[in-house]
Amino acid sequence: MISGGQTTPTTPSTTPTTTPTTTPSMEQAEGTASAASDYSGMSDAEIQQFIQDAIAAGDEAAIRDYMTWAEAQSIARERMNPLYDKYIKQQLDDIDLKALRGGFYGQLPTEALRQQAMAATEGDRTQAIIDYAQQLLDADREGVLADAKLSQDAKMDNINTLLTLLESNRKAESEQEDRNLKKYIADQDSFNTQ
Repeated sequence: MISGGQTTPTTPSTTPTTTPTTTPSMEQAEGTASAASDYSGMSDAEIQQFIQDAIAAGDEAAIRDYMTWAEAQSIARERMNPLYDKYIKQQLDDIDLKALRGGFYGQLPTEALRQQAMAATEGDRTQAIIDYAQQLLDADREGVLADAKLSQDAKMDNINTLLTLLESNRKAESEQEDRNLKKYIADQDSFNTQ
């Protein structure tokens, strides 16, 4: 507490108020839900080709570039500079008020206190910008990795759907072959008994 009822200003927070988040796209969510119906009626060869294509497909399109250090610093400056400008103004106003009350306004000791306060605040501002920029980079990297995982999961869901359909087609073909064989045997038995 500064004399005269003035409170000491507090340093602005460097914690991001919002962090980038990752949300699955509607296309990805709908893609896995309707995947089975998309492949119905396909031959085994077509399904196998789709599986090979899905496995061979790269994930480059799903992985976006990370935020650069310059981008993160720019965002951090936009966020931190107004807070620190307000903070330094409040600090200087408090020094001036204290000097005015003490009769030192405009004199050398007051100017030295002002310069000292500004220098300390600039160091804090620089560190806050660096810290906030690093938090932004970390959050962005986590978002990129989450997007890549979501893409990989969707790709695996698609492959699993295709494998299930392939297995179902083969089972249906096998059952049809069994029915045809039984019918052939029954036809042969009836022909032999005549």
